[in-house]
Amino acid sequence: MGLCLLAGCGWADSPPGPDAFAAAPGVHAPRRLPLRSTRRASPMQALGLGGVAAMAACGFHAMALRGARCGGGRGTRPEEASAHRATPARAADPHGVRAVAGGYQYSLALHTDGTVWACGSNSAGQLGHGTTSALAGPGRIPGLTGVVGVAAGGSHALAVRADGTVWAWGNNGYGQLGDGSTTHRATPAPVPGLSGVVAVAAGHLHSLALGADGTVWAWGFNDYGQLGEGSTLHRATPVRVPGLSGVVAVAAGGFHSLALGADGTVWAWGNNGFGQLGEGHSPQRARPTPVEGLGAAVAVAGGFYHSLAVRADGTVWAWGNNYSGQLGNGSFASCARPTPVEGLGPVVGAAAGGMHSLAVLADGTVWTWGRNEEGQLGNGLTQERSRPVQVPGLQGEVAVAGGFYHSLAVHRGGALQAWGLNDWGQLGDSPEPGALRPAAGWAQGNTRAAFTSQ
Repeated sequence: MGLCLLAGCGWADSPPGPDAFAAAPGVHAPRRLPLRSTRRASPMQALGLGGVAAMAACGFHAMALRGARCGGGRGTRPEEASAHRATPARAADPHGVRAVAGGYQYSLALHTDGTVWACGSNSAGQLGHGTTSALAGPGRIPGLTGVVGVAAGGSHALAVRADGTVWAWGNNGYGQLGDGSTTHRATPAPVPGLSGVVAVAAGHLHSLALGADGTVWAWGFNDYGQLGEGSTLHRATPVRVPGLSGVVAVAAGGFHSLALGADGTVWAWGNNGFGQLGEGHSPQRARPTPVEGLGAAVAVAGGFYHSLAVRADGTVWAWGNNYSGQLGNGSFASCARPTPVEGLGPVVGAAAGGMHSLAVLADGTVWTWGRNEEGQLGNGLTQERSRPVQVPGLQGEVAVAGGFYHSLAVHRGGALQAWGLNDWGQLGDSPEPGALRPAAGWAQGNTRAAFTSQ
């Protein structure tokens, strides 16, 4: 990464400059939006999502990818994409939604009837409707039924069905669709050789699957050993991650992977340029290694270059890149060992975006910290925060998710709120003319705060 990670917290050259982000394929340093762009710094209700029971955050939505291997673009921009939001706004819903996931500038919603809907950027067909045209309002993905879980990577997507099969579509430049090829696909297809899968996770260019038997499988980009099988060879078909058993959850960061054992142990492998594996001695690891000094965890999340864990005592711990304060410890120094996030009450869920983090507390409030240039913290401002701030107007929330530059929260009644960057319609609040009926359930909500970038 061009930086020297110290054994403890901090950097020999901190904060990192643009070169620190250039080493990873297709990754660019954060940029200020052009004047023609706007954003939302408060949550709005994302088009017609209600009855949401859970949310999934790919460590990224959170992924600012561009480059030849990522499809070369983001698809035809939808003309109806609305302003970005810096405060929450609510989406009305006719249909119930079971889970949501965010990729880089696109979103997925799993309805209770087992169908999947998508909106936003579509550079490599990640919206799954057979074209590369972007959608500013959700459209149903044809051919997917009986789905129980979804995950959104940089520009590829995954779904797991009730029968234990995994389906994939979108960018396949490194075999992240698991079909043995490197051909992009704009419609879902089954991943051969996988069965009995109960959960999936998607990184920037790699994929993970958790079997009902507690085994973990991985495929796709592997320059940093994020597939965990001991090499740095890319894999276009799933391979089992050796040395892991009894796993109950998986998460994918930008170029690293996380697994949670039934005993509360967190395992990490892949890129460690910012200490996101929880140790500061090696630049990367090609096999899972336990994260020390963390204690018993009950949940994990992966950001682009940082990691989060919720402990059984309701505290959140963070480690890795802290360029924007996404570790929530009051500083901007990166840290290679887990440190507690300051000022949070009992936490029941956490999510990691590109360079921001979110937590939902037992009292139903949502707290955010880290990068905020696009309004992804939801507090109506655009200043980054190194300590958690409460998202105004949200109460009774049960889950959160982070995209690279936007955020999502689910209310116990099923309503979905979204805020942050919306340049490709990833907030799902603008019906696309001529598109598949704008998600029966992702209806236009009111915007509480909208403004142009400075």
